[in-house]
Amino acid sequence: MMKRWLYGFVSIMVVFLAIGCKQDTPNDSSTATDELESPLPDHDYEENPYQWGFINRAGNLVVVDQFDEVRSFQDGLALVRRNGRWAYIQADGKQAFTATFRAAWPFQGKWARAQQDDGLFGYINRKGEWALSPRYEELGDWAEGMAFFREGDLYGYIDTNGTTVVAPQFEKAADFIEGAAIVASNGKYGLIDKQGKFLIECRFKQIKRLSTPDRLRVKQEDKWGITDYRGKWVLPPKWLQLGEMDDNYVAAMEGEQWGLLSLNGQWSIRPDYDQLFYAGHHLWIADAGGNYSLLTATGDALLSRTLSEIHPFSEGFACFRDGELWGYMDASGRIISAPQYFLAWPFQQGLARVATDAGLTFIDTTGRLIWLPRPNFLEIREYSDGLAPVQIYK
Repeated sequence: MMKRWLYGFVSIMVVFLAIGCKQDTPNDSSTATDELESPLPDHDYEENPYQWGFINRAGNLVVVDQFDEVRSFQDGLALVRRNGRWAYIQADGKQAFTATFRAAWPFQGKWARAQQDDGLFGYINRKGEWALSPRYEELGDWAEGMAFFREGDLYGYIDTNGTTVVAPQFEKAADFIEGAAIVASNGKYGLIDKQGKFLIECRFKQIKRLSTPDRLRVKQEDKWGITDYRGKWVLPPKWLQLGEMDDNYVAAMEGEQWGLLSLNGQWSIRPDYDQLFYAGHHLWIADAGGNYSLLTATGDALLSRTLSEIHPFSEGFACFRDGELWGYMDASGRIISAPQYFLAWPFQQGLARVATDAGLTFIDTTGRLIWLPRPNFLEIREYSDGLAPVQIYK
């Protein structure tokens, strides 16, 4: 039974991890109409035959498996779904307050976004009371003291007092980051400040954020370039695709191949790769026909040979695949855990989730298993606030 379970689990997660290795990274902000999912009505939820609970760092079940679906703990509370309703529980498994919701999200400070039965959104306080009445057809999370909302087909922004600061006027809207938000009007994208004034008029076909401050990936006609927050070109729009940026280098596509481009328009790494994406620590992951290398910005290889797959660094460590098995390395290329796992996930809060031949567990930064796999743990997720969601097989 365990072999059949593990084979099916591994097959599904290999597909999942392969999808997660795309060249282009998603926007680092929530985007209205793109990111908000409409929750199902209560009667459309099905009871899960394998219930969820929570384990501590010793791998012991401390919140009994009794929920159809759960989210990780954040700031002392976790979202759980039972009988088609979402509620908040404390670390002891007790419900934090009696109110339940059609849909709900983690608390951000004193408030959390929630949806009542008629489909309207508002914010609740830590007593489960409506702090900002549910009157919005769509509502984002707080970002720099602002949240987007929708009235009819148009989006605007409110502040933490619930005051409308930017009247609904946009077809799409995204979170504020560094004092600016991407918006769309008449099918074109621009950038506004917190007063709703345009930093960049809605004139571009597409805008995507970069992790580098004051830099945006911008599509004009059919080509991509980079601008600052005022729309001034940093790199002219002449590239089929642009990826992530680090220092003064950006991954760029020419023809069907990727290379690394300096902002003066010169290739630092020639466009000879099927994929090239940022790994962290000023390193780049390059894929040539399924052979993965770890390169510096000048094209020097950090590793002595290629690997079957490499993922970006998280907390100083990267998971990699050599043949069929996964291991971990640090930013110097030193192996901290030899390839031995069927699957591997990024480090989070000092631990990484791994799939062994005996089931799922976690390793620490020395590569040591923190507890032996439990055969009845059908699925586990990352630790947060010292607890990890677990789905129990019975």
